Amino acid sequence: MEESPSVKVIKQRRNKKKVKFVETVDVETKVPKILSVSMVSDEGIDMTFSPISESLSSILKPRHPLPHSWTFWYSSGNKRLSWKQNQKKISDVATIEDFWLAYNQVKLASDLPAGYTYSVFRSGILPDWEDVGNREGGRWMVSFDKKERKEMLDNRWLEVLYMLLGEQVEEGASKTVVGAEACVRKKGDRLEVWVGDVASMEGVVKTGRMLKHKLMVGAEDKIQFSLHKEEKEGVEVTKLML
Repeated sequence: MEESPSVKVIKQRRNKKKVKFVETVDVETKVPKILSVSMVSDEGIDMTFSPISESLSSILKPRHPLPHSWTFWYSSGNKRLSWKQNQKKISDVATIEDFWLAYNQVKLASDLPAGYTYSVFRSGILPDWEDVGNREGGRWMVSFDKKERKEMLDNRWLEVLYMLLGEQVEEGASKTVVGAEACVRKKGDRLEVWVGDVASMEGVVKTGRMLKHKLMVGAEDKIQFSLHKEEKEGVEVTKLML
């Protein structure tokens, strides 16, 4: 399937200058007047902001709007804290330029400590089963061996984000896709794509097939889909597999 113009534009080369970012701070698009600021969060992950030059600001114009605005989140997965305390908002993005600015301000997924999660959801929808935008939905999940983390996780996560922000799922099924997560765990990593409503199982299946194709999951491997309601209630059911 041919990608939309917005998706073609979004596939830029990642800025080689990596800036670590972790804390409840919205990413600013204004030009800082200070040279740099470095801080250490309570979780022990340092973040450093570097200024964006006036010339770069001019290069980023004109701006290229995304079909919808999205919000970047992260969670430290601290079991001593509540879900709300763990969940931290990074930034809202409404354009391709906003996306790359936010993406370049945070650590790569492969550099996150075990237990951390990156989430990207439609603005106004929280990365939570209980959110009204998620209650009637579910999630596709693909797991990977931790040995593949350094070499493969970042590219795979970017492919999921391209699929998400570029609305690549065919025939309107993309409208039901509400978010995605990159979950870094001790035993292995997991990428997820969340669907807000499972009323149309055809759309759910199309989303799963697209995800499997984007991540180049082998024919012998499977990805699985589960309903939020059933997971919340602890119901053991046969999961949809592709």
